[in-house]
Amino acid sequence: PRDLIGQPFVVFEAGSNSRKTIEAFFAREQIAPKVVTETENVEIIKALVMVGMGMAILPYQAVAREVRAGQLFCSRIAGVQLDGSTCASIASRVRCRK
Repeated sequence: PRDLIGQPFVVFEAGSNSRKTIEAFFAREQIAPKVVTETENVEIIKALVMVGMGMAILPYQAVAREVRAGQLFCSRIAGVQLDGSTCASIASRVRCRK
């Protein structure tokens, strides 16, 4: 998680359950995320990541198709579960360090 410090993030809108979960993760890790924009739509988040606007924390299922197509790269956050069932994944336009 320390690799996330200073990285630009595209996040869900403030007040959404997904955003609250992600904010709780950052708070636990004592990371102040650099939020570049927010939206309510996962497809818009993926599109913004694809054009290089930043990274996003999304469930793998939300980005699996794009990862298989080589449009996005995904790295799991070791040992982190954000909603109790889904491992957190970092989606980015370029391959992240593991």
